[in-house]
Amino acid sequence: QGYTMEQAITSQISSDSSMSVKSIAENPAVQMTVYLKFAEYIFPSCLLIPFLAEPLVSQFVFLLKKWIVRSRPDVSVQQAEIQLACPPFDLARYGDILINVMLCCGTLAFTYRDLYILWVCLFVSLVWIYCWDKYRFLRVSSRSVFVSQALDITAHYLSSVPCAICAACLVFRLYGMKDIEGNQFLSKWFHVKDWVDSEAEKVGRIVNRDTIMLVISAVIVLHIYVHTWALKNLVPRWTDVHDKHDEEVDYQTTSEHTPCNWFNANPIHVLRSKYMFEHKSPVVAYVVGREYLLQPVPELGCYYDMAETLLARKQGGHDKVEETWSDQLGLVRDSFHE
Repeated sequence: QGYTMEQAITSQISSDSSMSVKSIAENPAVQMTVYLKFAEYIFPSCLLIPFLAEPLVSQFVFLLKKWIVRSRPDVSVQQAEIQLACPPFDLARYGDILINVMLCCGTLAFTYRDLYILWVCLFVSLVWIYCWDKYRFLRVSSRSVFVSQALDITAHYLSSVPCAICAACLVFRLYGMKDIEGNQFLSKWFHVKDWVDSEAEKVGRIVNRDTIMLVISAVIVLHIYVHTWALKNLVPRWTDVHDKHDEEVDYQTTSEHTPCNWFNANPIHVLRSKYMFEHKSPVVAYVVGREYLLQPVPELGCYYDMAETLLARKQGGHDKVEETWSDQLGLVRDSFHE
């Protein structure tokens, strides 16, 4: 049942101890049973089904909104555009991947020959997530905001949790090897037979069925502390990336490449430009997806021109295409202002 007779008498263990920590650590059959139940939970309910269903659910929500807009005559054009616009691209995928990796790391505590299959499933899941997110980012997202590395830094700190789980699994496996065969394994690979034999009894007194969970918890906390300390104090010393920026770039140069600025993103300023100051070429309000309507008005602080920006990004051999695209933008602008 996973306990020696002396341990059972001393600790007054009940007759049913087949699922004890010691039994799981030392009995491969029990490990296989626990692993299979754990793997059934992870795959496909965690690694596959949510990510395969996400595109279908997204398409269903879009079709539902489309049906509502088409069936309601009281819905204005602006409301219809807001409802049918693509959602912004978020970075919540960090959490999904982190949880899946943590679940798979937890399986390392078990001894089972087909353990690698679950990691193959994780790899396939990550490949699918990458392909779907790439398509979602390029085709079905209205906007994305990457203004800093705050989320990337947070992801690095959160990665300490899967590593801590691996450390806990290592302690659990060493606890299961705390016998003659385990000592021989350590003696063979680390050549410390005398020390292992002399310290095995001491280790057994510290790490036993009563303290193993406490030791595992302490290892997890210690690893997270060391991991985060290293990320905060050591990693910045090894990188060449700095936060220094060229502060000599003037506003006009930046505004020529950035459609959104303080003037056209401020609705009050846009209304004042058109109705109070009655500018000949008033400031056009910035709207996501309507960047091609913006007109350069240098005297009002607006320098962005989508046609000029696209032409600047093009390289030789596309003169005809560039002229056609520029003409189309001009026609759209004229019809909008009319």
